[in-house]
Amino acid sequence: MDLTISNEKIATVRDLQTKVSSLLATVKDGGFYRIIRNKETIGFLISQDYMEYVEELQEDLNCLKSKFLAQKVAKARKDKKRVSLEEIL
Repeated sequence: MDLTISNEKIATVRDLQTKVSSLLATVKDGGFYRIIRNKETIGFLISQDYMEYVEELQEDLNCLKSKFLAQKVAKARKDKKRVSLEEIL
């Protein structure tokens, strides 16, 4: 999953209000949008795949702190069963 700036697209709040279907179609196909208002970032529009990727990165960062947690996450990923970070902790 590539979350680099080269894959980022910009949309204004007005774009979000008027072009929501096309923005969502782009996001579903793997893109993501930075939502801006008055040249200031106010949020992001990302796909479920990106969100899961970010959650896995968060788990990986926490694993660097705990060997026990790393083993639990590895087991959960191997079983293909999704376990939230809160359940593991």
